Amino acid sequence: MSLDKSLKGASRLGKKRNVLKRAERIKLMQRWEVWNENLSPYGLPKIRTDKPLKQPPRPREQ
Repeated sequence: MSLDKSLKGASRLGKKRNVLKRAERIKLMQRWEVWNENLSPYGLPKIRTDKPLKQPPRPREQ
């Protein structure tokens, strides 16, 4: 019997996530000085990850 593609763990590790996890959001909000200890960790706004910058194409060797 073959393994379903959704159950393969190693391939999922390399994918880029669109939204940060709760602990990552809190750490980022602390850096922005928006977070304080009185706020609830639930119901935080979603924070998208940075988009990678496009690299210029390499010159072709002739």
